[in-house]
Amino acid sequence: ADRVQAIESSIRETSDPAPFSYLLARRQYLPVLHMRKNEVQSHLHEAESVVDTMRVKLFEQARETSTLEKLKQRQFEEYRKEAQQQEQKVIDELAVAGHFRKNLNKV
Repeated sequence: ADRVQAIESSIRETSDPAPFSYLLARRQYLPVLHMRKNEVQSHLHEAESVVDTMRVKLFEQARETSTLEKLKQRQFEEYRKEAQQQEQKVIDELAVAGHFRKNLNKV
């Protein structure tokens, strides 16, 4: 008896116009969903392309920044070395001048 009722219920559901109209609407909406999926995939590919381009630019900028930092450091080291040499010259000149003054005062 339960099985007969289940079969009758199944027959009623398949003959009910509501599920058929639902299936029809769903079938008509599938192309819209496919089109939307394709649009989203297209936008995704465009975004990935932009990200790849920006990644390359970022890498180039990082490399340029690194090169500039190295150049800046090298120039600073050269400046410091030159400043030390100039300072040493002044110290040497003062030492020589002091030595001559000391010897002149003895004479």
